[in-house]
Amino acid sequence: MIGKIVFSTIMATGLLLLVFMFVKFIKETIKHRKRMRKLNEWSNFHKQLKDWSKEISDQNIRYKYMNECINRLANHSDRIDIIDDFSIEEEREEVYRKWGKYIPSLQKEIREIRLSKIL
Repeated sequence: MIGKIVFSTIMATGLLLLVFMFVKFIKETIKHRKRMRKLNEWSNFHKQLKDWSKEISDQNIRYKYMNECINRLANHSDRIDIIDDFSIEEEREEVYRKWGKYIPSLQKEIREIRLSKIL
């Protein structure tokens, strides 16, 4: 009788442990997927920064723009947690404030975003 009680207690503990491990695995998987999505957005944004540089006609301004983009990429890649807090809209606004007058497609894109917010 005591053997059955001990056995059932061990089985219940083992089952509880398996459920706990399964829930933790699911939570970590969800967290990892969100992080990978953010990393993909971050990577695509930096590709877009590079593409915008091709629209700048003045070589000095293009050089300064590319230098800033490289510094931003280097500073962000040192910190892993920056990806969790990364916001494309904020970064795009910052690029627009500094370099928008030199990048026609960015001006158009920001104008459309602002118009859609108004409507």
